[in-house]
Amino acid sequence: MLAMVTGGTGFLGSHLVRTLQERGASVRALLRPGTPPELLPAGVDARVGDIRDAAAVGGAVQGADVVYHLAGLVIPYGPRHRYHEINVGGTETVVEACIAARVGRLVYVSTMVVLGIECDRRGLAEDAPYATSFVSAYEESKVKAEQLLVEKTRAAGLPTVILRPGMGWGPRDRMMFPAMVGAMKLPFFFMVGNGRNTLDLSYAGNVAHALWLAGTRDEAVNRIYNVADGFSVTCHQYLSTVATALGLPVPRRRLPRGLVQFIMRVIMPPEPEPKDVTRPTHGHLLRMCALFRDSEPNTSRIRGELGYAPPVDFATGVAETVAWYRKTHPTEAKG
Repeated sequence: MLAMVTGGTGFLGSHLVRTLQERGASVRALLRPGTPPELLPAGVDARVGDIRDAAAVGGAVQGADVVYHLAGLVIPYGPRHRYHEINVGGTETVVEACIAARVGRLVYVSTMVVLGIECDRRGLAEDAPYATSFVSAYEESKVKAEQLLVEKTRAAGLPTVILRPGMGWGPRDRMMFPAMVGAMKLPFFFMVGNGRNTLDLSYAGNVAHALWLAGTRDEAVNRIYNVADGFSVTCHQYLSTVATALGLPVPRRRLPRGLVQFIMRVIMPPEPEPKDVTRPTHGHLLRMCALFRDSEPNTSRIRGELGYAPPVDFATGVAETVAWYRKTHPTEAKG
């Protein structure tokens, strides 16, 4: 099997590339111009091109049995037009290239935030309605990208699978986990709410396993799947376990959820459009405060139809993530 991956050097993409290789697939990856090919494991066929470049994408998908589209703009805040150019426009380019090349299957990595950033997602299934009002440009772009993909692939008859991971965590997360640890070191760090809310944790290695199933199981074709660990881990349990593993104080200070939401709405600026961004926005802080939502979605579809069971349990995931963090952030890792 030849698998082509966009975003193969990113957080989730790096785990997927290794999973594909371990299971015997030949892997091709489309790298953004300027990305060192050394970031990919040996044996990966590296191609260079922007996902908005039809010629580059078209060449990369030729002959692929399955295309995994993970590339996109995921930084917490930025100009609105950039999210739409990359997340929507880039997805359209990939879809059209796959249709033209008659690839066997397209697997698209969406996100649970298409159902809303501010809402609790406990128990939500795949048929829950899309968000229609948007807190952030990222949220809006992912909704529009998923809708575009469904419309174009169904019309063209391209076999497609959509996965919606929850809160990503694990080794090689260079954005959210380091930011969380840094915040936990501050003397005024606090939990929002009582800490008993359940998180939609999605360990990167587990999501990579789900992507393998999505790319290889016949039952997955033209289906949308929520994917999360399903460990029923609360915010307090997650923060306490990470803090203990890193030798940091266990968070005990708390603020009412309603108060924090009110403060964010009052003091934070609206989403920027379209120039330079120099400070976090309302949407950025809401995403950073994902820990206060009760967010464990319904994952019975992927478990029942594809036999998905997360291969990495919570304790192992914490140990692997902390070990990676200590290795890559030796100074910051000291409690």
